[in-house]
Amino acid sequence: DHQGISNVAPSDAPLHSLPIAAGDPERDVNISAADVRIHDYISNLRFSISPTSFFQVNTLAAEKLYSLAGDWACLGPDTLLFDVCCGTGAIGLTLAHRVGMVIGIEMNAAAVSDAHKNAENNGIKNCRFICSKVRSAVLIFQILVEFIFSITY
Repeated sequence: DHQGISNVAPSDAPLHSLPIAAGDPERDVNISAADVRIHDYISNLRFSISPTSFFQVNTLAAEKLYSLAGDWACLGPDTLLFDVCCGTGAIGLTLAHRVGMVIGIEMNAAAVSDAHKNAENNGIKNCRFICSKVRSAVLIFQILVEFIFSITY
């Protein structure tokens, strides 16, 4: 046992997230306010996050990580960036200014809606977000690539 260490937040701790009970993710969440959201920033972009959407809570580390990933990927204006399991679109939206187009794929419909709103609210026009399981989207992409190569060569 570790004296002085607790895994319980003090009762006067400020609330920085929305509590959602564990359970069936497909079940509707009962929230009294019509549109409860939290807002945060990464790379000077404002993100609006609904209760069931994923968002990286360590925004300073996320900003550095996304920038470094973009550097390693050698992004450019001809790059098509796939943001797989995109959540609210944070990675794709922060890198959108470095690529030709971003396609985000996410199976959580609320997160996809957030991603669309976040792109619009930040004036980013080269991002598209798809509500789909990644496997389905990858199969569609493979078929599209095969089709393009069949008519090109």
